[in-house]
Amino acid sequence: MCPYKPKHIKGNTNMKKIKHIYVTGVNRSGHTTLWNKIKDDPDIDSAMMGEEQYMLPWDIEKHNHTEMLRNKFIDRVNQLIEWSPECDTHLDMGNYWLPHTPWLIEKFDAQIHIIKRNKDDVIDGFMQKFEIHNEWDVVQKFRTTDMSATNWEICYPTYEIHPDIGLQENYRIHTGKYYDEFYEIAAEFKRTYPANVHWHASEYLIEGDNYKNIFKF
Repeated sequence: MCPYKPKHIKGNTNMKKIKHIYVTGVNRSGHTTLWNKIKDDPDIDSAMMGEEQYMLPWDIEKHNHTEMLRNKFIDRVNQLIEWSPECDTHLDMGNYWLPHTPWLIEKFDAQIHIIKRNKDDVIDGFMQKFEIHNEWDVVQKFRTTDMSATNWEICYPTYEIHPDIGLQENYRIHTGKYYDEFYEIAAEFKRTYPANVHWHASEYLIEGDNYKNIFKF
């Protein structure tokens, strides 16, 4: 992982073209494990976001600030690249990248890596949130209707609430719908952009040094 502190003055004109790599999958699919493996690998020189998250909306067309959020992300990426001249890649991970795949490819000629975990395991992971978080906070996923929001809720589709069942059961149903919708879209992008979009089983990618394969495309 490349350092974040400046190596030279801002305004450097010698920024080289680097490879952009984005890993995306439904939450609870191994992002954190994969991120830590790459971050701690001394042989990988990649400008990474660290703890920063530049969340983008699921509903690209309806959200009021899609362009602003994209531009904010671009500014930060350019800064990271400028400050890390020894890096030859920029890497980021997040569930929110999927809907923006065509834009990432057009803007950066990016390589997009889809990670997929067993659906039941993912749903179980989502439901575990109730053990450590307030119920009302957890269920805000899939419920936002504020198209001016810029927090984490914008990263998810909005689903109808079933009034005859409880909040947690609604959440379980919505998680399953999100999983199915996410990977249907991912499969379509894989067909449309075969040279840029790649598919991995999460369990395979986090085993041993298999994570290094995402840098070979």
